[in-house]
Amino acid sequence: AMALNLGTFDAAVQIGCRYIVFHLYNESVRRTGGEMQFYAREALKQLIPEAERTGIMIAVENLYPDWTIREINKLLDEFNHPLVGICLDTGHAALYSTVHEELERCGGRLLCFHIHDNHLSDDDHMIPFRGNIDWQAFCKALVKNGYEGPLMYESFSREAGESVDQFIDACYDSYLQILELLSTMSD
Repeated sequence: AMALNLGTFDAAVQIGCRYIVFHLYNESVRRTGGEMQFYAREALKQLIPEAERTGIMIAVENLYPDWTIREINKLLDEFNHPLVGICLDTGHAALYSTVHEELERCGGRLLCFHIHDNHLSDDDHMIPFRGNIDWQAFCKALVKNGYEGPLMYESFSREAGESVDQFIDACYDSYLQILELLSTMSD
């Protein structure tokens, strides 16, 4: 896995990426909190030299209840490296906390998003506003954070009978709703 991950930096340079999102915690392997931190720390020790060599940032993604923004911040506090930050996955955050609380915990380390919705019980990857995430609270926290980067969707679950074109239109409409909420909060 590390060889594969290390190889992504040169590929990212070739296609013009600014950051790579990494899962530093494998949710399929049960580990203690100390073990999770140990393996994540060891991974970053190998990834950071590649980030420095290429200028590509490392975005650590939150994963379920064992790998929250608090856990990620503990790790990032140890490194305090300008090329290492956070990818906030809204669907994951909603399964163990609230999205706006996790967003507030990101602070200035927020590099990017995986935005999607769910019904607060499973990682559904739905279009925002189709589930139960509080998008108004999310937008309020986003404005407070000062983040000005891309709002990347990770939605891929279509409704029954929904065509790909309808799904794309619904994603666009959802994006416009988020922009509308953001504009009302920044006034």
